[in-house]
Amino acid sequence: MVSTDEQIVQNVIAELEVVPLELHVDKKTLDREEAEVDVSHDQRRAFLDHEGPFYVPGTRFTISIPYTGQPELWNIAPGHFWVTNPRANVHQPDKSGVGVIRIVIDHPADIASPEPVQSLLNDTLRDIEQCLRAQRSEIERRNGELPGVIQQAIERRRRTLQQGNVVAAALNIPLRPRAGVPDVTAIPIKRKLKRPLPTPPGPGEPPQLGIADEDYEHILAVVRHEGRTFESTPATYRQLGEEDLRNILLAHLNGHYEGIATGETFRNSGKTDIRIEDEHRAAFVAECKLWRGSADVTTAIDQLLSYLTWRDAKASLVVFNKQAAHFSELLSKMPEALRRHRLFRADLGTNQTGEWRSSFASLQDPSRLITVHAFIFNLYIA
Repeated sequence: MVSTDEQIVQNVIAELEVVPLELHVDKKTLDREEAEVDVSHDQRRAFLDHEGPFYVPGTRFTISIPYTGQPELWNIAPGHFWVTNPRANVHQPDKSGVGVIRIVIDHPADIASPEPVQSLLNDTLRDIEQCLRAQRSEIERRNGELPGVIQQAIERRRRTLQQGNVVAAALNIPLRPRAGVPDVTAIPIKRKLKRPLPTPPGPGEPPQLGIADEDYEHILAVVRHEGRTFESTPATYRQLGEEDLRNILLAHLNGHYEGIATGETFRNSGKTDIRIEDEHRAAFVAECKLWRGSADVTTAIDQLLSYLTWRDAKASLVVFNKQAAHFSELLSKMPEALRRHRLFRADLGTNQTGEWRSSFASLQDPSRLITVHAFIFNLYIA
């Protein structure tokens, strides 16, 4: 089976589509430090010498605001005239795809009112959001034109190939096919999840379905963020069971990704698992469990591996602790439980505390390796 025009269009869109910038102002944080503040431009002050600068003691406030989208867009102004140019320090995204802008405001100590800082922050955020809205409108227009442009390119390419076929037929010389070229089947996940066409396997091997490494890392980053949110307010979430905690993760994951028919990429199937599906064929699976002991980790891995098919190579185990008081002990018990599993093959390493990435053999085919990223989040309240 060859790729349809729609599959090719969607694949090229995933490469060319521009992801607009979005500020997550509700996640902003504040740092402050003592500083010498230049007040030479303060019209409320009188100076005999106007050359400046003039410094007074004060406080430097740094407001950090996460953003998502393509960072190079910060260097592109929308096609409008702007009276003001908002300023902020832009920091590149981390592996999860989340970057940060920092707005720095110096405030003299002899001004007691916080109003100047709040006013400047509000004005800066308003101007940035205004620019982003205008930019987003242009991006959405361009993205909307992509399917038609790509389809035209496909048709031009097809006409070129057809003309070549006519010439080849006239020459009556057989073309030599490449050995081992398989049929390709794309995973039908809409454009918000970038999905390359499957990598052609070797001769005699079946085509593989899967998600890109960068998407796997981003899915894990969403789980990580939500789990740490649970930990920051454990009283809110401790009363919830496995399925309720799972459903919260599902809701946030589906806020990032779209599916084809229902608008939901991530589904629940069975009691506590999360999966990306293509006609009931999983391409990513996660299992959510409450910590009840090391033996349950072994059972959870068994369940997780049992959900996977030959198409799958990336999975996750999410464990919530609500009962154990000494969480530090769990941080040592968890990796030990993973390593004791009969299908454990290797530690793959991670720099995140409370997380472990391991390689396991497939239940169906011990020669195939499955990557499992395990989390444990602490919801215990004394």
